[in-house]
Amino acid sequence: MPYESVIPVVSYLLGSIPFGLLLIKLSQGKDIRSFGSGNIGATNVFRKNRLTGILTLILDAGKGYLAVLIAGWLGADPFWQAIAAVAAIAGHIFPVWLKFTGGKGVATGCGAFLALSPPAVLTTLVLFVLVLVLTRYISAASILATAMFPVWAYVYGDPWPWLVWGAAGASISGFALAETRAMHAVSMARTRMLVFLISPSFLGRLFYEISRVDLDDGAARALVAYEKPPEIRPVAGGAAGAPELGR
Repeated sequence: MPYESVIPVVSYLLGSIPFGLLLIKLSQGKDIRSFGSGNIGATNVFRKNRLTGILTLILDAGKGYLAVLIAGWLGADPFWQAIAAVAAIAGHIFPVWLKFTGGKGVATGCGAFLALSPPAVLTTLVLFVLVLVLTRYISAASILATAMFPVWAYVYGDPWPWLVWGAAGASISGFALAETRAMHAVSMARTRMLVFLISPSFLGRLFYEISRVDLDDGAARALVAYEKPPEIRPVAGGAAGAPELGR
């Protein structure tokens, strides 16, 4: 088809629209990247303002859905529709306007995959809620649910391009999530085991191995500082052997 080369470009540009950043900028005159986790996605925006966070979620999912819809309008076959989905996710995670530093692509991926396979996405959302209830970590639920989408697509008999490119999109989003998460070691251990037991997919087991590094450097230093016992040193001019707690 003559429009094949246009589909990835249009989908990427559509996915790269940073709705969270724009909405906070317009409503509060602030940069969402300087707040909370520094992420432009709906979760961080929700921490700043709930209504704006919900609107960001809808718009981020909508741009993924629209990317696949446009590909369909152009007469694209399942292969190029799947390409559109992955390009929209990549645009959200690596927006050219923000020096290729964007969100994690969960909402955009959800919208894109919903356009491809509604049954697989609805089943994935059920799994997301289940993991969220068990672990109370949105990141863990997002990673596992994202990893399982290709499996559900296979179960529901979707075309093979949706399986392959769905796995590619899930990989991009899953790695983006796992890269920035710094969870408590015990909670991460539970999450890893849950992923290992529930997920038969390659991505789920891959995350199990990746997440064995429980804390990033900053979080590890913070944890060490928190657990470090107080330093004992003599009181200046006091009696010999009199201790003073370090400040």
